[in-house]
Amino acid sequence: MTKEALKEKLAEFKIQRDAKETEIEKCKETIKQTNLEIKIKKNELKNIISEAKILKSSYKKQEM
Repeated sequence: MTKEALKEKLAEFKIQRDAKETEIEKCKETIKQTNLEIKIKKNELKNIISEAKILKSSYKKQEM
């Protein structure tokens, strides 16, 4: 293998490595966004549960 061929091969590997690193960063960003969405959905669920409890307690007070 000549020095030029080695340089070309190393350049190809660098391009591949950079592409994979970019993919990894995109995946990390997607994971962050998904985790944020999960937190938001959990909070929405808690709000719904709280509203249901308030509705039940106000209904019970009405019956008394």
